[in-house]
Amino acid sequence: MPKAISVYASLRTDKISKKTKQAPIHIRVKVYREEARFPTDLYATREEWDFTKQLPKKNPLLTAVKNSIAKLEQHLLTELATESEISMQNVRDFYSGKRKTKPEHEDFYEHFQRYIDKKEKGGNVSEGTLNIYNDTLKFLKEFRSKVKISDISIEFVEDFDDYLATVRNNAGGGRENRHKKLRAVILHLEKRKYPIKNPYGHGGFTIPTGNVRDTYLTIEEFHKLRNLVQTLPPNSVQRQALQMFIFACSTGMRIGDIQSLRWGEINQKGLIHKVQGKTKNKAIIHPHTYAIEAVDDACNKESKGASEDLIFKFYSQNTLREHLHKIVKKTDIEKTVTYHVGRHTFATLLEHAGVPRPTIATMLGHKSIDTTAIYTKLDEQTVETFAQSEVSETFLAKPKSKKKPK
Repeated sequence: MPKAISVYASLRTDKISKKTKQAPIHIRVKVYREEARFPTDLYATREEWDFTKQLPKKNPLLTAVKNSIAKLEQHLLTELATESEISMQNVRDFYSGKRKTKPEHEDFYEHFQRYIDKKEKGGNVSEGTLNIYNDTLKFLKEFRSKVKISDISIEFVEDFDDYLATVRNNAGGGRENRHKKLRAVILHLEKRKYPIKNPYGHGGFTIPTGNVRDTYLTIEEFHKLRNLVQTLPPNSVQRQALQMFIFACSTGMRIGDIQSLRWGEINQKGLIHKVQGKTKNKAIIHPHTYAIEAVDDACNKESKGASEDLIFKFYSQNTLREHLHKIVKKTDIEKTVTYHVGRHTFATLLEHAGVPRPTIATMLGHKSIDTTAIYTKLDEQTVETFAQSEVSETFLAKPKSKKKPK
């Protein structure tokens, strides 16, 4: 504390109780030339008090008094950091409860969490989107444990981007999602007149973009991963993570929809009818043999197969992504492989095999064929026709090894 400000405890020996022999403990504060004392609701006898140190002799009373002093000192130091000078009024406000944190010094993460809670309560945001918001907040706290609204700046965002790229190993697409969620919260606060500057505004930080939309696995790369299934322990989370990726490549489903897939969403013809969590559009999918094998191998063994039971045991997307990332590292695949890459792989290999875009659109759950074009409303008969075609299996067929010339 500055020399002009002092905080210490004192025993009010002029107010000793005749019944308990105890005197009230006050906190004495001096701010420049003004001095005052404030009650603490703590009491001590003369025998319990060290008049030299102006503190109780023993715990727990000693700790309680020290904590009272420390709280006030911390408050005054914070005030000094944000104001040119302080007065005894700052101390009076502290004890009266009138003190109020200035908007720019409010906890940014508390606002971020309230924004997530509001989105979740509104019910119009998919589970996958909520997961990205929660992951972004988690990564922010890992990056910097405490952040005030006034800390948000271009430098803060640039450092956070470096953290995502170097520590979390997020590629452009992953970082793009995090930045968009962070920006949404900042714009929310800006709209409500909080003193926050949008670092993503004109001339500010440019959000990185991923090439995930262009990334897909070749047939050879797909089978390199599929060949690793038997090397992983049965019923392990690692094996399920890989089988769920194979399922994504074989059905085009998003990871959130695979997580929530139930037995009742597969009809008697073996077609998957799934209302997608992200778009609420209905997808009709003919599962490839590899998808069926993935279910047989990695389905939730605790499930009784009731229509409402989940097909796969639930693990968080973070857990699944981490295991998939480790599995891919065992291969020579140099691409950034995510579960969404599985969806792109499905769509791209189907298109390469000559499957019409309207059919692919139905299985991806796209209302617009133009949307399907990025990844590369019809009825169930379209998918049934595809299911009966040879390409429904051959588009993921293992390539034949070339014979070496004699």
